Amino acid sequence: MTTKVTVDQVLGWNPCGPYTRTVIEDLIGIDATTEELRNLDIPAADRFWVLVHLLSESDCYLLAADLAEQLIEVLSVHHASARNIVNMLRKYARGRASSEDMKVAWQAAQRARLDTRDVWTRVQYAWSHWALKQARDPYIHAFYIALQTAQNSQDSASFWTSALDSVVSMIEAGE
Repeated sequence: MTTKVTVDQVLGWNPCGPYTRTVIEDLIGIDATTEELRNLDIPAADRFWVLVHLLSESDCYLLAADLAEQLIEVLSVHHASARNIVNMLRKYARGRASSEDMKVAWQAAQRARLDTRDVWTRVQYAWSHWALKQARDPYIHAFYIALQTAQNSQDSASFWTSALDSVVSMIEAGE
């Protein structure tokens, strides 16, 4: 089965300003497959934003954990609390941790931030969306972490290619 996305679906996800109904219709017509979306002539981050909305919530959290792990590597963060929050996110995605567990992990990460101000501040910034949304919007969470990883990566084009490949693979596995 091939997943198709309609203009109304995209609009229902509340895209940012430049993506009005007219612009989206010009880009995809009535609908588009995941492969067509992946290859649109728009910024990679915008393609990722659309595609991530096609994942289940649990897959989205797992993707966010994978991306956060990449961000931790890119920023060379060596605190156990950073890895702990990624592991907790994976547990949450699999239903083995609660929002309260995530809150505790987040608070430990905030305390660790005091030891590594510059680098950890960037990681904390990436995770702040989690705290604000309290696990209510995994799609924006995954997108936000992807943006942070791309911005801190030496080769953001390669990062986006890999991130898009991961999302498409997850979508296809769920079809």
